[in-house]
Amino acid sequence: MKLYNILLPTLAIFALASCSSDNEPDNTPTALKITAGFETNSRALGSTWEADNIGVFAIAGNIKMQDKYKNISYSTTSTSDVAEFTADAAPIYFEGTEDITFCAYAPYESGATWNNPQVNTRDQVTREQQKRIDFIYATGAVASKNSPVLSFTGSAAFRHVMSRLVVKLKPGDGLTTPDIAIGGHYIDGLIHDGTFDLATGAVTPSGSPIEWSLVYSTHTTDMTNNVVTYDALVIPQMLTAPLKFKSVIAAQAYVNDTAMQPALEPGKTYTYTITIHKTGLKIEGCTVTDWEYGGSGSGEAGSSFAASSKPAAASICRPLPANAFARAIWSRKSFGRSFSGVSSTPSALPNLPSPISASARAAATVGSFGLRADAFASSGSARANSSRRR
Repeated sequence: MKLYNILLPTLAIFALASCSSDNEPDNTPTALKITAGFETNSRALGSTWEADNIGVFAIAGNIKMQDKYKNISYSTTSTSDVAEFTADAAPIYFEGTEDITFCAYAPYESGATWNNPQVNTRDQVTREQQKRIDFIYATGAVASKNSPVLSFTGSAAFRHVMSRLVVKLKPGDGLTTPDIAIGGHYIDGLIHDGTFDLATGAVTPSGSPIEWSLVYSTHTTDMTNNVVTYDALVIPQMLTAPLKFKSVIAAQAYVNDTAMQPALEPGKTYTYTITIHKTGLKIEGCTVTDWEYGGSGSGEAGSSFAASSKPAAASICRPLPANAFARAIWSRKSFGRSFSGVSSTPSALPNLPSPISASARAAATVGSFGLRADAFASSGSARANSSRRR
């Protein structure tokens, strides 16, 4: 009897201790793990990571985590389409058991808050310069302490927040590809400054439109197919008036200010093909595609990429006017230009900027084509002008 009276309380104590242990929360730290991929081909030069660094925000599910985890740096060394990311310093740890929603962006900026990463698209000659403004964004991925792998894939995959503008210039009657390559080409009407809102993934333009030389975009010269291609990342913006396109070749200016008015939506590529004749220029049309490529490449400024021909759901390029082929009548005395149905007032020719990259310098050097100057034009005056630019 006495033994029974001793064992019963002892067993009860052990039972209570066991129950107490079962009810205690699991306070073992659990770190966030990240896997991330892209919407189809959502990088300017392909759909793979480039040893990137992303910033991660907790945006819903636990107020304490939202306050604590803002712009946490994670990185990968991968160059595949889906990659695992690890924290560059202290990782994100879960606090509580509820689901937490996250967003992320790239390229990472130290100290970035919800709406202060600044965007400037004026100078993007090299791939490294272009990569710094190739902003991508992902949101809606969910993870928890019990399911700590955060997957930015599928509907939560990274996507473009910038637009892409491609201008293909072809020589027409009286001009050659080298004539086009050493000429000055400008687009007037784009805003090149903006702010990246990390809460929404939108880039908002700010400032005023400017005239911008295409020499500051990535560009290639294809002597086989006789085309000079300029490829630029631009801030999405709604244009209130058409862009003004101008080419200056051998001191002669060609202008069209009616045919280019793209909507410039995020994640879209707008490709214009322009043929420049000695007597005028013709904007042959605009193709709108998702941000895709027909092939892959090294990503250098000298690489050549073919835009996908898959049409968008709805074309949002402005229709060409009936007088798309504008014949220029040029006066050496006044530099006045008149077009079929379009006229412009006389103005002085602009100062051409100096090329700022090796590829631009090569394009502006007659000798770099391995041809004699007299092969660049079919007339004596054109040869003289070409020689003057050497």
